[in-house]
Amino acid sequence: MAAIVASLVPDASFDQRRQAGVVLREGRPVDRVTLGDAWDALEGAVLGEPTFADSYRALVGAAGGLAIPRWLAIAPESPGTTDPPRAWFLVGLPGNLVALELVSGGAHATHCFRVAPRVAFTTGASRPADLDRAVREISEALLDARFLREPMALPDARLVEPRYLRYRLALQALPSLATARARFVARIVHRDPVSWRAALDDLIAWHGSARDEDAQWPGRAAQDAEVDEAETGAADPAEG
Repeated sequence: MAAIVASLVPDASFDQRRQAGVVLREGRPVDRVTLGDAWDALEGAVLGEPTFADSYRALVGAAGGLAIPRWLAIAPESPGTTDPPRAWFLVGLPGNLVALELVSGGAHATHCFRVAPRVAFTTGASRPADLDRAVREISEALLDARFLREPMALPDARLVEPRYLRYRLALQALPSLATARARFVARIVHRDPVSWRAALDDLIAWHGSARDEDAQWPGRAAQDAEVDEAETGAADPAEG
């Protein structure tokens, strides 16, 4: 991880790179406070793609500004190597949600997950302990699945299709993946900033008042269809 940090922020100060190398571990989410002065340098380094930079800033704005809880995690493409890394942010949102933004090629959507059981959520911000647990579990699942989000997000009716057998097997073999899938609420496609933000605001408003664990956001089906359309022609549809 020290080598990956050095490759990402070669112009950062020695103290910043040392701090990041100490606290970052493969796939472990680290918050702004823990990363300290290294946060700004790494945040800028992994937000090179305008689509992800814009959606990340919009997530931060929707959550209430720069002081909101957010985490960064980094891991190499292959375990134990210094391959070009994958990076992802997790942002605590209103409405009992946390958003996952994988800021690397092939990611077509922002994935949103439940923080606490819906029946236990009242109003306002999520409890820090609930957020920490959700962030840790989601990142663990992402790492275990080697950055595939579809096993977490694919609707039940499609998961039973023969071509998704490997996902069903993965969900049986990886408890972290099954846990993240149980938390999953919706994915919002990166089609354009206006429609993305409108869908996000609608999801936050709906989920903040939802109490039935089995209820689905009314906009989910349309977003899933848009993700499928965005992935058409991709080298690996499972990247979405």
